[in-house]
Order: sequence, then C-alpha cells, then structure tokens
Amino acid sequence: MPSNLKLAVTEWAGDTDHLLLYLVGHGEKNLFEISKGENLADIDLDSWLDAVQELISGEVAFVYDACHSGSFLPDLTPPADKKRILVASACEDQEASFGHHGSLSFSNYFWNKIFHGESIGDAFRQSSNAIRDITAYEGGAKSAQTPLLDANGNVICGKEDEEDYDSTRDAYIGNSVFIPGEAPVIEQVGALPDTSENNVYVRAIIRPIGSEDVPEETVDLAFSGEGRYEGTYDQFDGEGTYHIAVYAEDRKGNMSSPQMTTVSVGNPMRNKAIIVAGHLQTGELPLKGMQSWPMTR
Repeated sequence: MPSNLKLAVTEWAGDTDHLLLYLVGHGEKNLFEISKGENLADIDLDSWLDAVQELISGEVAFVYDACHSGSFLPDLTPPADKKRILVASACEDQEASFGHHGSLSFSNYFWNKIFHGESIGDAFRQSSNAIRDITAYEGGAKSAQTPLLDANGNVICGKEDEEDYDSTRDAYIGNSVFIPGEAPVIEQVGALPDTSENNVYVRAIIRPIGSEDVPEETVDLAFSGEGRYEGTYDQFDGEGTYHIAVYAEDRKGNMSSPQMTTVSVGNPMRNKAIIVAGHLQTGELPLKGMQSWPMTR
C-alpha cells in the first residue's frame, strides 16, 4: 500500500479547508500505478478521502488522468453530508491519450483552462470536447476518449449530467489566478490574426487512423511572412487514412483546442500533404480553413 500518499491525504491535508488531489500516469481498472509494484486501489483512496473529509470543512476535488480512470469514480462516493467533485479523463474501459509527449492530453487541456481562470465545469467541458476530437478516429478501431465529471454520485459514461455541470461551473481550483491574454482558438483548419512566429507556435500531429502502435509525427508550421503558417509532410509510408490534429500555442502557455483533418493515401510513393494556416483577422487567435492537399510527385 502506498503509505506516503496515505499519510499526505489523511494527515498532512487534514488542516486545510479544501483539498485537491491530482493523479496522472498508468492506470488499470480500479488501480493506479504509483511506482513499479506499488498500486493504489480505488477503495483505499475512498477510505482516505472519507477520513480527511471528516476533518476539513470544505470539499474535495479529485482529478485523475490515466487509462481506465473512470473505473475509480463509482467507488469514490463521499460521506452523506460532504461534497466531492470527481474528474476522470476516460471511461473505465478506455485508454487515455497522451499524444505529443502529453501536449495532446485531457490533463494538458484541463489545467490550461483552469490556469486561465475557468471554473471546473467549464474547463471540463472544453477539455472533453478537445480530447474527443483528438481521439475520434473516423473509421478506426479506437473510439473517442470520453472524460467523466461527477458531483452527485450518478456518473454514467458517455452521458453528461447537466446537474454535474451546473454544480461545478461556479467551482474554482485555487484563487482563479489566470494566464494573461486570450487563448488561441481554432475554428477551422486556415486563418490566424496578424501576428508573428515569435508569438505563436502552430503544430500538426500526424498518425495513421486505427493504428495504436505507429508513433505519431510532428510538423511545425512556419510563419511564412504572408499572413499564414505552412508546413510540408512527405513521410506517408503506408496506405490508409492519416489523422491530423492542428493546434496553436502562444508563449504564455495558452493553447487552442485542436482542429482535425485527414489525408487518405492509396499509393505511399505518390502522396504528400501541404498544411497551410493563414490569417484573415486580428484580435483573438483563430485558425480558420486550414486544409491539406494530397499531391502527386
């Protein structure tokens, strides 16, 4: 049993008003791997949270990002007179995405929104939409990752409860200190505001649809000096449909939700993609109309 974590939850956190517990890593059904050979069971965590909630006056927020993380939620019901907000990145039978070294993950989007001053409910809703878009492989074997939010003990995978959202849209983690500036927004995959390559990074993450074993590739889109970002990818080494997620991030850490597109490859030696994102307006940071074109050579 992970005694250090137990001590932190049940004793160290006992003199606070509110408690936030965040777990991220490798998970199995009803188990979280803290280290090799050391696992945390959901029923043990529930008993620790019950114990600390007898000592604190406020609520507990639990955020868990791992494969099968949703399997924890049914066993984490709080004491009758206490409130507990539970967030899991995936249903109990789903894997969790940590694409591009964790950049394209539920956690990254969720905490980015939280640090930008969003409430738990709003951060969850926006992050859920982002990760579902990233993992919705059209025609592939992998279904879209579905995060879970529970504040009333009746969590159901794939069904968002408006009561859960209503009770968390005014709940904040910390003091709601936010990253200054507006986050980038991708409305379609082509138009950025009048900015420069020193302000914004735009990237495309490419992987074959339906293939979990083939590593993803990253293409940085360079500012062309003509009001758009461009990049070329010519490593389509296998037949099939490739899934492309495009996102923008500024130097303050604000990150857009991804915009998705695909490239179908019939003959690997005759196709490449040119990815373009151009600007049409100033102000907020949208990517509109980004497209990719298969080309023969």
